Amino acid sequence: PVVYWKKAQVTIRGNTITMDAGSSNGKLGVIEYDISERAIGVPTVIDGNTLHGCGIMATDDVHVIISGNQVGDYFIWMENLTGLVLTGNSIETPGGLGFVFRNVRGEAGGNMLNGAPVEFPLTDDEPYSN
Repeated sequence: PVVYWKKAQVTIRGNTITMDAGSSNGKLGVIEYDISERAIGVPTVIDGNTLHGCGIMATDDVHVIISGNQVGDYFIWMENLTGLVLTGNSIETPGGLGFVFRNVRGEAGGNMLNGAPVEFPLTDDEPYSN
């Protein structure tokens, strides 16, 4: 998997990640380790990646941009995020939620789940969970 820390300026773009078996982190192809504070004003960008048999997890962070990713057979997990921008992602999964939110603030649009548009009531004012 691709592992990142929020202290750095991180852009994960244009990768193809395939997991046939899980790692110590399960089947997360992109995962954030929460060991430091966010560098102020510097977003994390996860953009234009294709994930097969694995997903994305972003937690305990501010200003994360997750856009244009294709996820197959897993999910995008977002927890304790402020200032999330979630746009243009597509998830194909035979079951489950696909997009998992726990205490998330931000904006979302243009996302697809199993070929159908899906909308989420994200705002900067109230945290959203599903």
